[in-house]
Amino acid sequence: MRTTEEKPNADAISQKIGKMSLVGEIVACLGLLLSLVVVADTVWTFFSNGASLDADIAETFLKHGETLSLSAGQRLIGVKLALVTILIGAIGLNAARQLFAGYRKGEVFTYRAASRFSIIGWTLILLVPASKIALNVGRYYFSGIAGTGSFEAEFLLEDVDLYALAFGLLLVVAGQVMRQAVVLMEENRSFI
Repeated sequence: MRTTEEKPNADAISQKIGKMSLVGEIVACLGLLLSLVVVADTVWTFFSNGASLDADIAETFLKHGETLSLSAGQRLIGVKLALVTILIGAIGLNAARQLFAGYRKGEVFTYRAASRFSIIGWTLILLVPASKIALNVGRYYFSGIAGTGSFEAEFLLEDVDLYALAFGLLLVVAGQVMRQAVVLMEENRSFI
């Protein structure tokens, strides 16, 4: 027996898109807020508790049990290296926030939305090498300061890294497909 399906109401669909996009925008804003909290905490620790920051830097960049006593300039280098991935992640989160804000305004199949999709993908891709480079630069720099001379470069890709690269690449490709679809859609509109 065949049942007839009702056509979805365009207003109801628009409302659903708006609600789902609002959730996406809120999640992206929460991610940005979390990034800001991490940066603020790091800056606060930089100015208020250098010894604690030295311990954090040693734990991040040196072998277990090695300690550091750093100058303000050396701490600043450690802070910058530690915040590289936070900055890249914040760029991706902001692109996601803008993407969902655009969706709420009805900008779903637009060149701008496709570009933001690609930006999110590129930030995922960039996170992997940036985190490895920052870690190894920090290890090299701080092992020299600690005087251990035991720098060991590490560029091993873990499963999380591989997933970030794969999903990032998929988002970049999806963004490119969306761009071409927008061009095609605009060409079709011009014929009507």
